[in-house]
Amino acid sequence: MLVSLVHYDFPFSSLPFLEYFELSVNNISGTIPPEIGNLTNLIYLDLSMNQISGTIPPEIGSLARLQTLHIFDSHLNGSIPEEMGYLRSLTELALSTNSLNGSIPASLGNLNNLSSLFLNENHLSGCIQAEMGKLVNLVEAYL
Repeated sequence: MLVSLVHYDFPFSSLPFLEYFELSVNNISGTIPPEIGNLTNLIYLDLSMNQISGTIPPEIGSLARLQTLHIFDSHLNGSIPEEMGYLRSLTELALSTNSLNGSIPASLGNLNNLSSLFLNENHLSGCIQAEMGKLVNLVEAYL
């Protein structure tokens, strides 16, 4: 069964206290709606191993409490939004095995708590920004 994030009116605004959102390995299609930014109490978000396409909405930067973000092994495209740099509580960021392009935004250097970064198997290009040297807690990086 193919489920879509877009075709169903997911009640993002009705779940202001949601902390853990796990939808991995469910054959979900569609795009990540900008309303995801309304889930401001999220600590854990996993949408990996689905058929999600389109871009990462900049509203994801509103999830300031987020510690884990997994959206790997899907069909995301476009660039990594600069707003990801607002996710200062993030310890794990996994966006590998997509079709993301462009450069790694310098704003990711703001993620001081980041210990794991997985951006491999995309179409990223350009130089690694000097700001990435601020990631003093980074113990694993797959680029």
